[in-house]
Amino acid sequence: MIGDSLAPMRLAVYKVIEELPKNKDYTNFDPRTKSDMSNPLGTKTFTGKNNTYRTETYYTGNTTQTVKIYEIYTELPKSIGQSFLDEFKKPDHGELKNTDTFRKFFPGLYITTNFGNSTILNVNLTSLNIFYKYLDPKGSSQKTDTIRTSEFRLNITPEVTQINHIQNNNDQLLAPNDKGTFVKSPAGVNTEVTFPISEIYSKLTNRSLNQARLMVYALPEANQDEKVKLSPPDHLLLVNKDSLKGFFENRRLHDNVTSFYASFDKETYSYNFGNIAAMINYYKRQKKEAFDLTYYLVPVDITFTTTGGSYYSPGTSTPTAIYNQMKPSAVMLENKPEKLKLDIIYSSF
Repeated sequence: MIGDSLAPMRLAVYKVIEELPKNKDYTNFDPRTKSDMSNPLGTKTFTGKNNTYRTETYYTGNTTQTVKIYEIYTELPKSIGQSFLDEFKKPDHGELKNTDTFRKFFPGLYITTNFGNSTILNVNLTSLNIFYKYLDPKGSSQKTDTIRTSEFRLNITPEVTQINHIQNNNDQLLAPNDKGTFVKSPAGVNTEVTFPISEIYSKLTNRSLNQARLMVYALPEANQDEKVKLSPPDHLLLVNKDSLKGFFENRRLHDNVTSFYASFDKETYSYNFGNIAAMINYYKRQKKEAFDLTYYLVPVDITFTTTGGSYYSPGTSTPTAIYNQMKPSAVMLENKPEKLKLDIIYSSF
């Protein structure tokens, strides 16, 4: 959660009346154009840390972490559940028989807020729960008929079309700035970095490049209100401008040759990409002549998998997935010449 945890907000659920577009990785589609915005199906007033929560425990090696998961329940009309039951009773379960016909039967729900501000939530899971009861003949312990209750749950999964509608005002961030450049998510504001390799290319023709260390420094915003201040992205991806399209769509990972990632260091307020000499050597072999490289710094989320953990060792964490960061974050990156140097070590032969 980001912002004021006690500020009142109101969640509103609207009916989607047309099938949503699919098979698009990026879109500026506005869900309101395909939803009935005249009257919400249900509303719920909440705060960032309301009284309804459950606890979950996570284990990593010999470390145990217990976290609170806050939940917001909104009651919807029973007619929605009744329509599912009526359709299920049709021959071959009607339009519930496969995903294509199901999307026509139930295009979806548009969930947003229609009151309040100053709070941004990270939604971990959204589900539609339909509660029902049925007769269980001779189902009791005394072999008599009994009424049972159950639940039909539709969870949102990666296979379900999801469209996040986010409004940003980035004009100020994109204006020329002598102090620094910006990265911001989920606004798609990235910093472009040019490596002028052509300036040292003549020295590399008969030398072997051993090390080129890159560190990017961030600038803290000391005057921002802590309640609404956006934190720097946890990770930045350094990726070739020509390779950005398709990187996330094809579920690629950094290869430490043409793409790298760095994590934010709170102590030095910087991102240390380490030795990127492999990148320069790779393009030197590919291009055979003097060249410059244009790269992007992109805020990302990274999923890590830990292996080899034991009571005596926390194990090794390896990145297994890299995504566009959808959590709100922003930071200014320093662009003073003395902060934009590559520390290069090469050897003659």
